[in-house]
Amino acid sequence: MGSLKSIVIKREEVKLSDGQSFSVRAVSTNDLMVLVAEHGSTLGLIFGKLTDGSQRPGSLSSDSVRMLIFELAREFPTIAAEIIALAADDYDAEGIAMARDLPITTQADAIEAIFHLTFYAEGDVKKFMESLSRMMVGVSGALTNVELPSPNGTGA
Repeated sequence: MGSLKSIVIKREEVKLSDGQSFSVRAVSTNDLMVLVAEHGSTLGLIFGKLTDGSQRPGSLSSDSVRMLIFELAREFPTIAAEIIALAADDYDAEGIAMARDLPITTQADAIEAIFHLTFYAEGDVKKFMESLSRMMVGVSGALTNVELPSPNGTGA
């Protein structure tokens, strides 16, 4: 039996047409929380599109989520660049700018690799959507319960 520290996170190489490459890994919960902190309201819109307001989150298939991810990457390129930078472990201003400037085919390859690394099986997508649903409800509930400080800084 191995230890947690001995685990090697699986990565996939994403190649550019000129022979350069970089590696990406699966999206983690920490990555999602970074994105929620940066883009909470936009992610709410994306989540609404993913669930289409009519389906239970767990009823989505891998193919439908994959199509939506690519559609959303076109609509929200900054978030797509941030996902790529997070999965490449280069999440800083320079890494995000580089991910944003990658050729569109390389961005698509990176997102596809991240998708495959994150979701090994059909059931993984369903579990993820259920977890994301709970997280979004939790975050929106926490945001509505936050008492904003008064302009004088006393909170009263």
